[in-house]
Amino acid sequence: MTVYVALLRAIGPISHATMRPAALRDKAEEAGFTDPVNYLATGNLIFSSSKPVAAVKQEITGLVEGFGLKTSEVFIATKSQIKSIVEADPFPEASKDHPASVGVCFFHKAMDWPDTLLDPRSPEKVAAVGAAVVIDYGKGITASKLNVEKLTGARMTQRNWNTVLGIWQRMEDR
Repeated sequence: MTVYVALLRAIGPISHATMRPAALRDKAEEAGFTDPVNYLATGNLIFSSSKPVAAVKQEITGLVEGFGLKTSEVFIATKSQIKSIVEADPFPEASKDHPASVGVCFFHKAMDWPDTLLDPRSPEKVAAVGAAVVIDYGKGITASKLNVEKLTGARMTQRNWNTVLGIWQRMEDR
């Protein structure tokens, strides 16, 4: 059985009125996903399944849309993908010094990452790890002018390093 994390895009306080994290967890369990657990209240659902990634994504997307959240998008990562990101830790000093300002951008698939992203003309440092891009924002995510989606032409969802480590810690022993 594979351990997955579903990373929901555009989930926050407003969407919680429509879909509480616990409600998604309960629906995932009813749908046959094994031991679903939420991490934080920002759309991170960890669970196990014998189904392939595409089927998992389709089913979790259906559950989210069942709550009326048609604008949210579901990104799926496996335990091995999260492990690869954590072990790579491309900016070890930053991940220890200012982990809330190190972002991990999750994409649906790895791509030929554009040079304008990997070597931006800005203060950020960027590294690709599989289907994710890790960014050291230095002074903070909100101050950044780096537009990852525009540079890649693809949608993504982002979590800070602390959140990725928390997800990994909950996946590691499964």
